[in-house]
Order: sequence, then structure tokens, then C-alpha cells
Amino acid sequence: MSIELLISAQDFWWKKEKVPSSVPVTPKESGSRTSAKTLQTEKEKKGGASRIPKCFFWRNKEHPAAFKESSNEMIDFGSERLPGGLPNFGNNCYVNASLQCLFTAESFCRELSNLVDSSTCTLEYLFLRCFVVLLRLRNSSEVQGDHKKGLLLKALMKSAAHYNPEFTIDNQNDAHEFLCYCLTQVEESGRKLGWQEDVNPRCPVTSNFKFKMWNIITCSSCGSQQNNNVEVFNHVSVPLKHDSVDQCLSDVVNKPTLLERKCEVCGGESASSRWTFHTLPRFLILQLNRFKMTRHYRVEKVKTPVDITPELQINCFPQSHTPGIENSRSEARETDRNALGGSISTYRLISVLNHIGRTACYGHYMSDCSSHNSDEWKIYDDDLVRLSSETDVLERRSTSAYVLLYERVSTG
Repeated sequence: MSIELLISAQDFWWKKEKVPSSVPVTPKESGSRTSAKTLQTEKEKKGGASRIPKCFFWRNKEHPAAFKESSNEMIDFGSERLPGGLPNFGNNCYVNASLQCLFTAESFCRELSNLVDSSTCTLEYLFLRCFVVLLRLRNSSEVQGDHKKGLLLKALMKSAAHYNPEFTIDNQNDAHEFLCYCLTQVEESGRKLGWQEDVNPRCPVTSNFKFKMWNIITCSSCGSQQNNNVEVFNHVSVPLKHDSVDQCLSDVVNKPTLLERKCEVCGGESASSRWTFHTLPRFLILQLNRFKMTRHYRVEKVKTPVDITPELQINCFPQSHTPGIENSRSEARETDRNALGGSISTYRLISVLNHIGRTACYGHYMSDCSSHNSDEWKIYDDDLVRLSSETDVLERRSTSAYVLLYERVSTG
């Protein structure tokens, strides 16, 4: 289907759609269909959400070099222009950075492309097709094609805004939330197209990004475990409390948190809560908590430098190691699919999504992405693209890294 025909079909289907575009119809999180849920510590849950107002993010319309206070994080692109960039219409750097980050997840993109190619043209198909065609243009050797990219990118954003008005093309927004929206939209659109959780055609979000975590609550007095729940996530929210990403993640997934909770067995009034991985995804998304709400209800950027760990070692406790939880056939298939077996999995960093700017009131998003070719990386700053290296990325992004994307490379 040509780009012009695709956009014409998009307008046609929207006119037929009965749901007003001003009403968000993105499904709410519930039960096993949770796909944009954030894993937070109990302390964060008591203190309120760490969600940042969308209006705090906007694209400076001048060249990125205008951010003089962050000059160490900016790049001199020079005269050479590499292919693969995406146009900025004024406020959509958050969209561009999110897409470039997801484009780095090769197996996800490959599975999605194959499914979209075999799908029929419906309203649900349009967002997916725009995503896939933009991916293919990004991977082509052409530097030109900005007109095509512009049409497709506007169509993708228009489709997103149709279901969620927060993503209207003129609005500023948060890159991490748009990235999660993309995963949710792919999952919901695929469900309407007949994609399944555990059988073919299988949803690529489920097979690549979703994972389960076990919340273990233990009585401090008698040691009994009660109400141990398994929940589904597509990313982990990580507070910046240590010098390195692996230490910060360890706090979230293993360190106990004290709770005021009455034990049904002994009557004790305190307990500990900790999270462990129940299954592991192929691609692990970590959101670093770069923004916080002060006691005066002002949003501040957390500029604490943190060493980005290029390789993570993550342990997982599958169903057979979790007492008190039934190992259903569906869960058994998932454990087998992820090839866990209770061993340690190794994850390799493949993309860093950055927020450039000293405050939460303004800034710019860009992504660093691995080329899956030795140490070669590329910096995607809207339509500006240049070569870099993993070493350069790790050195530059200690204070600007906002979302980290890791790929599982081994389990043993």
C-alpha cells in the first residue's frame, strides 16, 4: 500500500469510527492485560505517583546546540548527514526518540513486520503499518525521503491522538509514556486483529517485552508468607539511589521494604515486601526516575550522575520455585518460552533514551542506539544522525539517561 493511500484509508476509517476522537479509549489496566504498569516500591506508592505532567517537556525549536548548559551531552554533527533520522515538526522529539529506541529491538520489529504484512487494512492496522514503514525507511540507505517520513510520522501521531488526545501533534509530552503507549497500542490493535498470547499468531509485545514479577510479603514475626501476587509489567521504574544502574535495579527487585501489615497467622503488625522476577522478557526496559515532585508540588529534574551498566546479570525464580502459587499450563509455557530454569540471564544495553536539559521545565529528547555491529552506535537527534560508540555513550549520558533498553543475550 502506498503512503498516500494509507493516509487516505486512515481518514476514511476515522470518519466511520463511532467513538469521538476527544474521548480516550486506551484500555485501562486490569488483571493480566496490564501492559503499561510501572513497578514501584511501596514507599513510592504511599507517597503518590512519580508520573510527571506532560507540559514539562518541549522541544526548543532552535538547533540542539542551544542547550549550552548541557553542552557535554550535545553532539557536533558537522556537515555529514547519515540516514535514519525522523523530522521534528516543533514538539515531537519525544515521539522520535521513543520510536528510535523501539526500532533497536530487532526481533520485536521483525515479528511485528511479518504480522502486519499478513494483516488486512482496518483502523487497528493503520498505526501498526505507519510504525513498520517508518522502521523500513529508517533501515534503508537513503538519506532522502523526508517527505515520506513526515507524512507517515504525522499519520502515526494522528492515530495515537485519536485514541489518546494527550498525544496531539502540537502538544509536548513525555518520551517514556509515549514509548509505553506504543507497546499498549500494538498489543490492543493486535488483539483486535486476532493475535494471541501463547499461540500463533502471537503478539510481539507479549513475546518480547512483557514479564511477570512476584511480590513476596513476609511477616516479620513468624515468617509466614501471605497474599503473594504475580503481576505483569512491560518495564521497571528505577529510583536513582546508588552510583550505578545495576545497584539501583537491585534495590527494586530484591531489597525488602518494611510494611505495616497485620499477620493473619500470628497477629504481628509488621512485614517485609520484596519483588522478584517470575519470568524475564527478551527486551528489558528500565525507566530511570529522572524527575520528582517536591513537597511544594514542583517538578524537579534529578541530575544525580549514575554509571550506566552495559551488561546486567539478572536472576529469576520461575513458577516451580515460588511456593504457594499454582503453576498453570499457560505459565509453564511462558517459563519454557523464556528458557529460564532458575538460572541467571545476561542482558546487554542496546539503546539509551535521553532527556537533555537541566530542569524539568524544558528540554530535548534524543536516543543512542546500538548498530548491533561490534562497538558501533548511532545518535538519533530528530533528523540528525551520526556515528558514536558504546564507550562514548556511557561517558556522556550519566546525567541525561532516562530510559534504558537491554536485550537478553544468554541464559545459563
